[in-house]
Amino acid sequence: LTLVSTLLCTGSLCAAAGQPVFCPEPKTVTLQQGTFELGKATPVLYAPKAPGAEAAARFLAETWRTPTGLPLPVQADKKMKATGAVCFAEPAAPDERQPPEGYLLKITPAGIRLVASDAAGYFYGAQTLRQLTPAPGAMSVPCLEIRDAPRFGWRGLMLDESRHFIGKEAVLKIMDGMASLKLNRFHWHLTDSPGWRLELKRFPELTTVGATGDQTDPKRPAQFYTQDDIREILAYARARQILVIPEIELPAHATAAMRAFPNLSCTGKPEFMYCAGNDEAIRFLEQVLDETLALFDSPFIHIGGDECPKDVWKKCPKC
Repeated sequence: LTLVSTLLCTGSLCAAAGQPVFCPEPKTVTLQQGTFELGKATPVLYAPKAPGAEAAARFLAETWRTPTGLPLPVQADKKMKATGAVCFAEPAAPDERQPPEGYLLKITPAGIRLVASDAAGYFYGAQTLRQLTPAPGAMSVPCLEIRDAPRFGWRGLMLDESRHFIGKEAVLKIMDGMASLKLNRFHWHLTDSPGWRLELKRFPELTTVGATGDQTDPKRPAQFYTQDDIREILAYARARQILVIPEIELPAHATAAMRAFPNLSCTGKPEFMYCAGNDEAIRFLEQVLDETLALFDSPFIHIGGDECPKDVWKKCPKC
């Protein structure tokens, strides 16, 4: 958390020797002599046909304007031959082609050139440049060459909001921190025994009843995300190259759902797990998953499947 706060607040990390320090560390970093000097005439250019280049260029310009006080106008440019510019360019030679999520960054006294093959690559290159943000009042960026691509395709963070609900603004801030560290999977634990945190139109009782309480206060008023909240958070995540994977716990960890629908348990009371022999429970879960999958754009959904004691099932005639 301290590291994320440092990156969010200062935009850069510096070693004692004055050399730039990156987190995560790029695959290769080659330091070179000299600096690139930003000035009032420095533009931020992007290749108009390169997916994600414009968004990354605008992100970087916005990041650098405050500490430098420079206008840093963002412009489309097909030729990318301007000197004294920051260029989000397409690969111009075979050795500039990048793997998925990879980027090539070259900083010389004549300018900055960032090359990628997809939107994630441009975005992560911009995040690396963000860690080179000049200190307030400074205008120089060190010359170097970076070739970088992630070792792992799934770089995740999980947030449990059943036990402790934190709300939309905190989730958006977490995603900013994830983006700064090039994390790309947000595993969102939205249902468990303490509370159900996802609005489903088909079953409003899941939030009017199931969303009440949390790990520390079982009487806390209902806390949950509306479907409009979910759509806003998903759009925010997509802009930061983050895939959101929802988790709907089953067959156990279901007490919050059982408070709303005790008929789906083996005993007619709010049990820890759904009744495995109750066709009504199966239909309920199918409808829950149908609506959840229609709301989220992830190809994955997590259904838990853990820590399910079977003693109640063994005593249930339906099971």
